[in-house]
Amino acid sequence: EIKCERASLLRSSAQESTSLRMTSAIASAQKTCDYLDKNGDIDMQDAIGIVLKHCPSERVAKNSNLGEIAKDKKGNVNMGSIAALHSNIIKGVANYQAAQGRIERL
Repeated sequence: EIKCERASLLRSSAQESTSLRMTSAIASAQKTCDYLDKNGDIDMQDAIGIVLKHCPSERVAKNSNLGEIAKDKKGNVNMGSIAALHSNIIKGVANYQAAQGRIERL
């Protein structure tokens, strides 16, 4: 029984960790969107709009302390940095759903 409790705690901890990573990536998408609304061209605004459509709506928050604007190594927002953010969100959502599924099987 102790092994089951320990396994349950580990799975719960894994879900919390994946949830935080996913929420942070979504907050980054929102911050990048806000930045591009003020500073970006229409193509990049469209691209970040697509990224936001892949975010679970209940996780998108306007005022979050998490996340950061998706910039490249030179400090610029471009299609490459938006694509990397999109990839992180897709992975984050998949990992969160997998962790949630493991907990539900208990």
